[in-house]
Amino acid sequence: GSYDFGFVCLKGTKRGTEFPCPAGTYNNRTGLERKEDCVPCITGHYCPQGTTNPIECPRGTFNDELSAKVQNTTPTHLVNKK
Repeated sequence: GSYDFGFVCLKGTKRGTEFPCPAGTYNNRTGLERKEDCVPCITGHYCPQGTTNPIECPRGTFNDELSAKVQNTTPTHLVNKK
């Protein structure tokens, strides 16, 4: 079958959009067979479920977590003051 980017093709998959990569990961290739094959999201970005490529945090914000699932709205000037 045809499988979409951002998804994995687990055994028994009937549709290419049936099993998205988990939030905090992404997949910009086709034919992955395990959720573990999805790539952890990189810092400075976030990856909701089914992400094809990491989404850059908006200007003036930064996400310093690896595998971030949601957009962090921490202003850049506060990131290093934790």
